[in-house]
Amino acid sequence: MTRCNAGNRITAINNLFDCFNFKLFGITLTAHGHLSLSHLK
Repeated sequence: MTRCNAGNRITAINNLFDCFNFKLFGITLTAHGHLSLSHLK
């Protein structure tokens, strides 16, 4: 029971980090895109 709960907790934390990393990547990509566009103008 404890082992299963610990595994679920780790999985939840990993999922949270994956979501956070994805958002961070999206923000970085968007920022780079805006910088590139402003340089092209």
